[in-house]
Amino acid sequence: MLLSCFAVTSFAEEEHDFTLGDPSRDGKYNMRDVGYILKYIAKWDLGPDTDKMGPYCDVNEDGKVNLLDAR
Repeated sequence: MLLSCFAVTSFAEEEHDFTLGDPSRDGKYNMRDVGYILKYIAKWDLGPDTDKMGPYCDVNEDGKVNLLDAR
């Protein structure tokens, strides 16, 4: 039996004025962003904006942040 150690976080779909897949908000898509997404999935504290990070991490816009968003 395979058990996942990662949680799936869901949130309501809403209009956004930010760049999907750029949770570091530096205007670039790189491994730093992948790191943020993986840390968000693992529920690490990413600073004062952790609770607002979800929409930035939902790269495929399916309403969930999971490993599919980190590829």
